[in-house]
Amino acid sequence: YIKGLYFSAHWCPPCKAFTPQLVDCYRKIKGRGHKFEVIFISSDRSEESYESYLATMPWTALPYKSGYGQELASMLDVHGIPTLVLLDSDGSIITDDGRSEVKEDLDGEFFPWRQRPVN
Repeated sequence: YIKGLYFSAHWCPPCKAFTPQLVDCYRKIKGRGHKFEVIFISSDRSEESYESYLATMPWTALPYKSGYGQELASMLDVHGIPTLVLLDSDGSIITDDGRSEVKEDLDGEFFPWRQRPVN
């Protein structure tokens, strides 16, 4: 399985613009049979905002009060949102700029966006 860690928040305008793109891309990738799961890691300021925002997403999330979000952000050197980090099945980082990958490949044709050789 490829795992996407999606750092985002309801109050963040760039996040609210990117989330529907990610949802659409995710559905296309899953529709082609790829083993891909996304986990929402919230920076929301209230549990109500978290629940409302999560309802727009077809994937799972870290529980709002888990406390692991900040720890993961620190471990993965995440400094802003929205950020999508893709992890291989062994936990190694495929890309820490999944947001750009999605925006450049909205149909997910090149998923999982491993580095491609330069010709």
